[in-house]
Amino acid sequence: MNSKTSLFHKVFNTEIPDISSRWGRLERTLLVTFIVLFTITFVRVYPGIFLGFGFGDEFDWGLVFGFFEQLKQKNTGLFYAGIALLLFNVLFRMRVFLLGQLAYKTNHPDLPIKTILLFMSANSINVVFVFITVVLLGLISYSLGYDFATGFNAVQNIFHYALQLADQVPTIVELPLIIAFVLTYMVQGFFHYWIHRLCHLNRFLWLTLHRFHHTPPVLTTITTTVVITSVPLFIGILFSKSLLFAALSKLFFERQLFM
Repeated sequence: MNSKTSLFHKVFNTEIPDISSRWGRLERTLLVTFIVLFTITFVRVYPGIFLGFGFGDEFDWGLVFGFFEQLKQKNTGLFYAGIALLLFNVLFRMRVFLLGQLAYKTNHPDLPIKTILLFMSANSINVVFVFITVVLLGLISYSLGYDFATGFNAVQNIFHYALQLADQVPTIVELPLIIAFVLTYMVQGFFHYWIHRLCHLNRFLWLTLHRFHHTPPVLTTITTTVVITSVPLFIGILFSKSLLFAALSKLFFERQLFM
């Protein structure tokens, strides 16, 4: 019993030791690889971010290529402008990554690879717990007489259910698309601000939603990805937020604009 307790204690309390400077080349290789892969991944979901595809849609390269093919057929000038904008966006994002990492090394002579390893470890543990959670949801669904996939895909299913409810809200005033979109975006940003602020002020929200985000002693672009440690709480927030803002946007546009 003592040995198990000791092992459990070591797993969750042992800190990553300081890493020698002789691993500097490996550190730079890892950082450059991460920056390139992350940027390519960003390109893959680029249409979803800017064109408003739904949460449950499949993102693949076909969406990217198809978008530019249609653009080329309609207007060659817009096609080349779109390619230029995409390249600029990618290069700008890579520049932000690199500048953030250089600033880290300037202010903190210790190798940031220790911070990155800590963050990767925390995320790896989080992935395991997310998988366990969705499997449990699938088993609960199966035990209640439903299909296992219904519970396993609970996050996506509950999101679509929220949108279905929002679609029943009547449109009171029909605003132009751009105005309706910006209005929805701004109101949602106000909501996000208060959720973020409450995560710092409320200890429960801090421990369940936000603490891992601040695990690195210094936040750089690479280490600021939010880590959700409480999947059930996240599902509840997802449903309420999706329903609220999809319904809100439906009040002044023919279809809900929340994505």
